[in-house]
Amino acid sequence: MAHFELISTTTVGSGGAASIDVTGISSTYKMLWGLCTLKSDYVGTDVNVYLTLNGDTTSGNYFYDYYATAATGVLSAGKGFTSAGAYMGKTQTSHGSSQAGVFSQCQFWIPNYAGTSLYKNVMANTVSTQSITGTNYTYNYTSSHMWLSTSAINRVTLLSNNGSSNFVQYSDMQLYGLKE
Repeated sequence: MAHFELISTTTVGSGGAASIDVTGISSTYKMLWGLCTLKSDYVGTDVNVYLTLNGDTTSGNYFYDYYATAATGVLSAGKGFTSAGAYMGKTQTSHGSSQAGVFSQCQFWIPNYAGTSLYKNVMANTVSTQSITGTNYTYNYTSSHMWLSTSAINRVTLLSNNGSSNFVQYSDMQLYGLKE
């Protein structure tokens, strides 16, 4: 019977970290599934989160299509190429109006990650809550990506604002593999 098997749990320590990185991923699974709890030390309104595969940050190697919604409806949508990795959406930040215990949540799926004949697809969903002038806003980012490589994936890395800020303590990622 098919089941998910935990590959790795990575939790950011007290000093923070610019990335959350899982290496040495075995090719014995059918697909990868990642769950994340994230917050950045960036002092601003929001911060982008990117997922890189096999350490590839080559400009134009990731195509994306996303939309962002809130209670008021669709906030934004877009598509194109990124130079940083697969755009996962925005995460909670540590700016002054941010709630201390509020972290963003995300998940992503990578089917056929071990194959070597097709480009890789990534599906992702990120939920971010922000408190602005006393009003809470919850954003939902849904995105799909194509990594323009046929290489088997053996490494996944989450970057906060493309490495220009850090994930804070208690940010984490669990990576699972689907076994058949």
